[in-house]
Amino acid sequence: TLPGPNMDTKGLLHYFSREFGLDANETTALMGAHTLGTLTRENSGFHGPDGWVPNRGKLSSGYYDLLIGGQTKQGATLENSSIEDLMLASRWDLTTVDNSDLRDQGMDIEDRYQWEHLKENGQVIIMMHSDIAIIRDLE
Repeated sequence: TLPGPNMDTKGLLHYFSREFGLDANETTALMGAHTLGTLTRENSGFHGPDGWVPNRGKLSSGYYDLLIGGQTKQGATLENSSIEDLMLASRWDLTTVDNSDLRDQGMDIEDRYQWEHLKENGQVIIMMHSDIAIIRDLE
């Protein structure tokens, strides 16, 4: 089974330790696979057509850059950001995805909570609780 999208920090680390024997560093590295792909309401209940990162077709550090900051300037990364830039970490807003229309169509998809970050170009990048749990203790 896959880990739940609403896991808190303790639950996420426990899941990957129990299922795969991964420690916290290895779990964090594996979560970086979210650099690839998108999310659809019909599949998961999450609305993320722009994916987890702006360039979702290339495996990069973009997932981590967005989680902890370093995106305050065009082209900024963790490696080339000052501590002041990193202190202005990406702003994430917790939103609700209303999937009642999908349930009306007979789909068994509950409403979801997701974290959204609006990029300057209008892209809406999303994260699930299990992503945010890497950097914020959600217990």
